Amino acid sequence: MPKIVIIRGAICTGKTTITHLLRKRLLHYALIEPDILKEMVDNGRSSLWRRKVAEKTILFLIAQLMEYRRNIIVALHSHSLLMYNLIKKLAHEYSYKSYPFLLVAPLEVVLIRSKNRGVPKMRYLIPKSKIDLLPNNFRNEIFRF
Repeated sequence: MPKIVIIRGAICTGKTTITHLLRKRLLHYALIEPDILKEMVDNGRSSLWRRKVAEKTILFLIAQLMEYRRNIIVALHSHSLLMYNLIKKLAHEYSYKSYPFLLVAPLEVVLIRSKNRGVPKMRYLIPKSKIDLLPNNFRNEIFRF
């Protein structure tokens, strides 16, 4: 049975790092990175239209890979619940075994990675107003995989 590994997490939790490490170990897996697709479409500021184009492209690409019974690794932002559910639906339709993971990092790590992120023309800084909205138990979570 072909497999799809879905790595979810907030910005700066290590999705790219984990997916690249997995790809090195799991031979013959396709790797789909939404952030790269978004940057390919427009390397400027984040926008709704850019995200929508990337999402449609991701779903099309996953369906095409599933037609050919390819194993897949995909990274998703944790807020992309609709995308996650659509990918799970595709996995079911194509009889894929899915392996979903949610990455959680300590808030301090996310903040440091956010500040040090080296994406040209793009900054994913987390404003203090957003941090104040986080529940205390989330702030104290440890990195899990």
